Amino acid sequence: MLLTRDPYTSNTGRGMVLRTAISSLQALGIKTTIVCFDSNEKTTRDSNDDFLYIGEPRTLDLAIAAVVAFLSKTPMNERIYFSNKKLREVQSIVNNVKPDFVYVDMIRLAKYAAIIDLPTIFDLDDLLSTRYSIAAKAGSVTGFGYLSKKLPRWADHVFRAFGRRVLVREAKLLESREIFYVRKFECTSLVSSLEARDFNEKYNESVHTLPMAIKSNSATTVYSPPKRSVGAEQVVKGMFVGTLNYAPNLEAYRFLIDSVLPEIKSSLEHLEFTLLVVGDKPLSDDVPQPAGVRFLGFVEDLSEAYYQCDLVFAPSFLPGGIKTKFIEAIAHGKPTIANAHATQGLESGELQKIAYYAESASEWAEAVKIIVSDPEKAGERAAKGVGFVQKRFGEQAVLNSWRLIVDTLAAHDETIRKRQ
Repeated sequence: MLLTRDPYTSNTGRGMVLRTAISSLQALGIKTTIVCFDSNEKTTRDSNDDFLYIGEPRTLDLAIAAVVAFLSKTPMNERIYFSNKKLREVQSIVNNVKPDFVYVDMIRLAKYAAIIDLPTIFDLDDLLSTRYSIAAKAGSVTGFGYLSKKLPRWADHVFRAFGRRVLVREAKLLESREIFYVRKFECTSLVSSLEARDFNEKYNESVHTLPMAIKSNSATTVYSPPKRSVGAEQVVKGMFVGTLNYAPNLEAYRFLIDSVLPEIKSSLEHLEFTLLVVGDKPLSDDVPQPAGVRFLGFVEDLSEAYYQCDLVFAPSFLPGGIKTKFIEAIAHGKPTIANAHATQGLESGELQKIAYYAESASEWAEAVKIIVSDPEKAGERAAKGVGFVQKRFGEQAVLNSWRLIVDTLAAHDETIRKRQ
């Protein structure tokens, strides 16, 4: 049984990890029952999944969670999704389904699994304590993630006023709870092998790595350098992937349009550069669309979007974990420019020969110049990126990781071992 948010509501990195969990468990012959803390039922899912929806937090729930978390000195992330009413629903489902083990989606739902007290795979995704600590130092104040869209604008302003102190406090509380649950549950996983290694060394634990799987048919080694021209100008199309309803993506988008695009325009006058933006755009005047920017909106098949572009921008200002937008870009054989945060959860040795690294706006513009001026070299680096993804994030490689963690769980429980 999986306790999770709906894996099919949006094409996010976390959604991809959750869909990988479902497909991997099914590939291992395990029947899955998905208990969704969501209220938007979707039809675009596998027919052999049993989905049970028990609702997502409402605006009032978020407000109550914030107050209770403050008064009780518990992490807000843990309070957002927990209620006694939902606990009774989950317990009723457990009594009917009688699962052998539970997979739990991040620390936000861990309390349910702890109370149910079945063998558990605790998927942390990434360490929120580390993410929030770094974000607080950097001045970022996002705390509710995708649930931020449920908050009224005045609440967002209040949170920003006290955001840094809230994040510092949340980080400390989360670190304590992360350690507690890792030691309570039979198996724990992180998306990033680097984070898992560092956690294991620090706390003498044995945390696994369960990343998202990238389908091999989405990868291509064919890189077509930009050859289109208008007059004396060379037409180049870059692409940025990310729903702008999510604060970190919006921050990255603003960096591109406020800093990088003006630098490209001023320093690379021979280029006619267009930025394609893939993802939902908020219905708000706060999101500008300057000349040279074209919104493609939500795209069902990202391969079609990648086919339209010459290179990919993958900036990230959110620390921790693995950034799916970066992995998907190099999986599609596209020259990809990224900053340090975008590749933080990956070993940097191979990536130095794949990604084009940039931090300042001038470095991003210079990377564009290098890609356009040497397409043969760009194609070679893109091909290495495809190979890197297939080796590390191919379906078979990830399935092997899942087989290992299920075997580890079975070693703790005789019932699971007998059914294998």
